[in-house]
Order: sequence, then structure tokens, then C-alpha cells
Amino acid sequence: MTDLNGESGAHQAIGRFWCIFSQLEYELGETVKVIFKVQNHEAADAIVALADFTKKVNLVRSAVQFARRPTGEELPNELKEFAQNTLKAILSVNDERVLLAHSRLQPQTDGSIAITRLTAGGTLKINAHHWTQHDFTQKCAKLESLIDEVHNIRNELMTVKLDVEGGRVFFGDQVTAVKVSAQPTP
Repeated sequence: MTDLNGESGAHQAIGRFWCIFSQLEYELGETVKVIFKVQNHEAADAIVALADFTKKVNLVRSAVQFARRPTGEELPNELKEFAQNTLKAILSVNDERVLLAHSRLQPQTDGSIAITRLTAGGTLKINAHHWTQHDFTQKCAKLESLIDEVHNIRNELMTVKLDVEGGRVFFGDQVTAVKVSAQPTP
């Protein structure tokens, strides 16, 4: 296992955070494509590129309240609530991204990072933070969890559910063809 102490460990932790965060933004973009039904359109990436991170979150957040499955079925309230909680958590981790992007980062010999954010809104404010390797590990795990949640939301938006003889058949993005035959009951 890689030694995460020292400045190189701090650099690795920052890089891991950015890589995972970029995957979260990608998943949000893919969800925006589903909402606008442009997944297979040649301009889909251009459409997604027009929105910054927060706009993507807010697009998904707003759309989930009115979105319907491909069959026109309304999304269950539990899914809408799950999506709202997920997207609220995503905005919270975006605040951490902003902190890293707009602060002075000073790697420490123990692998941690001293973070200094200067803001000027009439008066100069200095906000000091300190993230340890453990903090980075927890933040990256949270990002990975949110990626899974966004993927699940997107799958739900693309899922068609059909009742067949009292059972349920699910069609998601992983299914390319399904053959269903119903046998008459004696």
C-alpha cells in the first residue's frame, strides 16, 4: 500500500478528491441528458457543457419533482425525497470543492493539508481549515456514495415497470431485450 504520509500523500489525497469529484459531475451530466431525453443526440455533451456544476444539480433537483418514467408513470414520492436529499448532499460537497479550488493549499509533513481561504466582502476574512488523511478518506467515500446515488436516480428515471400476472418486470439501462410469456393459469 502507498505511504500517505508526507507531502506526496497530501498531493495524492487532493488528486483523488478531484478525480472522484469529476466522476460525480459526469454522472450529473449523464442524468441531465436523461431528463432532457438527449442521451443519444450528437449534441448531448454540448448541452451538458453549458451548465456549471451547481446548475446541473439544480436542473436535476427541479426536474425530479416533475419527471416521469418513460411510460408516463409519476415517480414515487420516496424516490423524489431520496433524490432531494442526495442533491442537497451534493451541494454540500460542492462547498468543499469550492474551498479547495479557491484556497491556498499547504501540504504538511504528516500528509494533511492546511487550507487557507481568503474572502473579501467589505472586510477581509481568513478562514483556516485542516484536512487530515482521514478527512480526505471520508470525503472521498462520501463522493463515491453520492455517485452511486445519482446513478440510481438516473436508472429510476429510465426504468419502465410493467405489471405481469401479479409480478413485476423491470426494464433498466442494463437490459437490452426481454421476452415475457404468460402461461394461462388452470
